[in-house]
Amino acid sequence: MSGMWTYFARRLLLVPVTFLIITFMVYAVLRLTPGGPIEQLENQMKAAAAGEAGGGGGGGLLGDGGGLDEKARDELKAYYNLDQPIPLAYLQWLGVWPKKTRDPVSLAQRDLNPPFWQQSQSLWNAYRIGNEDLDRSVIAGEFQVSGETILREITPSDRQQQPQVIEQAARLLAGGVSSRAQLDRLLEAQGWSRSGSRFMRALTDEEKKGSGLPAQVHAQMITTEADFAALQTHLESMKMESNRNGSYYHVDHAFSGIIQGDFGRSFTYNEDALDVITSKFPISIYFGLIG
Repeated sequence: MSGMWTYFARRLLLVPVTFLIITFMVYAVLRLTPGGPIEQLENQMKAAAAGEAGGGGGGGLLGDGGGLDEKARDELKAYYNLDQPIPLAYLQWLGVWPKKTRDPVSLAQRDLNPPFWQQSQSLWNAYRIGNEDLDRSVIAGEFQVSGETILREITPSDRQQQPQVIEQAARLLAGGVSSRAQLDRLLEAQGWSRSGSRFMRALTDEEKKGSGLPAQVHAQMITTEADFAALQTHLESMKMESNRNGSYYHVDHAFSGIIQGDFGRSFTYNEDALDVITSKFPISIYFGLIG
């Protein structure tokens, strides 16, 4: 009898271990597999932009090449918790690690503390004006902003230093979509990237310290980031934060995962994930019984 209890005890002890291993593997695969919510949204926006191309339509969230711009992408990553490393995001999804939650600040709540919000608006205006100046300089110099890095198209000097790489990259670019992955790997090995048909690289230290337009844009970015950091520091005293579009949020850190019954929201059905799961129970039970 004791042998049977030992057998069952071992099997029961394997349940949580098996659950953790399988769910982590599935979570990691889903995070790494292309076609997530951000990619789906980009594809929808590109399709819409292609359909409106004849009428000259365009979207403010669209970046170079029809994709989301950097600010919109960062906002969506935070919304879907994709800005966290996979192990930490898994623990938050599981509900054993506190997750940051954000609730919008209403206009009525702002009326409760006018001096605080007047200063917040002043700091926001400083950031907004600086960011608009930065955007104009980026457009004027045909630069790109990727996070906190300024990218520029490779120069004739770069082409002279890497003629074989440029020749191979041009050949892969002409090869169409089937060669895109190989082209991106080639550019990444050089520390470059692709923007449409242009090859981009980060500014060098010499360019940042020089007196030309690249140095001016780099200095503008540092000032703009400092203005945004000042706004965030001001809001932190009230447990709030702002995004780069001017929306304010109450910030809290709490345990909210599947252990607490929070399965998140399905971006496919745009419904609570637990409701989607339970709605599939009848058909699953039916096929289980007839199988």
